[in-house]
Amino acid sequence: MENFVSWYRHVSQENMGGILTLFEDLQAVMPEFDSINLTESGENSRAMKIRFHGSDKDHETIPFRLDELSDGQRLLVALYSLIHLSPSQTSLFLDEPDNYLALREIQPFLAKIDEQCGETLAQAVILSHHPVTIDYMAGASGRWFYRDGANPVRVSTQPEQVIDGLPLSEIVARGWEK
Repeated sequence: MENFVSWYRHVSQENMGGILTLFEDLQAVMPEFDSINLTESGENSRAMKIRFHGSDKDHETIPFRLDELSDGQRLLVALYSLIHLSPSQTSLFLDEPDNYLALREIQPFLAKIDEQCGETLAQAVILSHHPVTIDYMAGASGRWFYRDGANPVRVSTQPEQVIDGLPLSEIVARGWEK
């Protein structure tokens, strides 16, 4: 995340149309979210300020630096920015993007990724051990990577053992996928 502000500054200028949909999605997952501003913080540098509505309803917003947000809030800003501002037909590779997200935040993010694949994203590869992600991505859009001992990694559409009526995440948690 150390280069995120520079990346955001560049791609937001290249894809201004994506800003509106980015802000709409961030407001849906963080209702107090208002906007993102890049304010001057020295010669040739900008500081990212994420603005949130305060509890008083006088439309005053409170700016926070990126490092002042919680890990989950920072991750939501970064993930949705990747979805909306990446150049067209980009492939995203995300390693456990659900680590700092609440359960109620994971599924909308996965749904947005699924919606954008084939539209603005060429593909998304999401690596995860999270049960919600495993269950959501299982089936038609998910792939199962596994390794037996020191052998090469294999890919299939589902694990060897699947039990009807039991979520895939439960099968994995119990170690029954082999």
